[in-house]
Amino acid sequence: TARHQLQPTTIRDFSVEQEIRSVISMCQPTARQHQVKLSLASKSGAHITGDPVKFNQLVANLIVNAIEAYPPAAVETVSQPRRVEIRHYRYRAQTAITVQDFGPGVPADLRESIFEPFTTSKPRSGKNTGIGLTLVKRYVEQDFQGRLRLTTSRSGTCFRIYFPAGSKQH
Repeated sequence: TARHQLQPTTIRDFSVEQEIRSVISMCQPTARQHQVKLSLASKSGAHITGDPVKFNQLVANLIVNAIEAYPPAAVETVSQPRRVEIRHYRYRAQTAITVQDFGPGVPADLRESIFEPFTTSKPRSGKNTGIGLTLVKRYVEQDFQGRLRLTTSRSGTCFRIYFPAGSKQH
């Protein structure tokens, strides 16, 4: 079957930090609206090969989900930090990226199905369709041959992506 794409795939070598900084800049208005501070810790000058548009989409999806993990600011408690930490670093021969929030965590009943289409803990609307993490998983595993891991508790959620050394994309 033919795969339909909105735009042609462009495979090239790109800077992980430069692309993440671009995504953070794009996500700042959403972060400000939710009173969430975004931070980046960069410990590698990593470059990977693949489609930077898909890379940006997967990182943006994880960042926006992390921002939206917090309850509305009006019901905020002082002890709960409203921040999302993005890190990228070398892990063995791989490039690793983490997106960490300190919200209430993924509900237990969604943890097993969180990467399946149409799974969402957010109110359904035109923009909350429950397919974002499905696309993230597909891009990480199929397009970049990476691995995606989730850890979550009542004190936050962390998504970890591991890209193999010299990541290539199909």
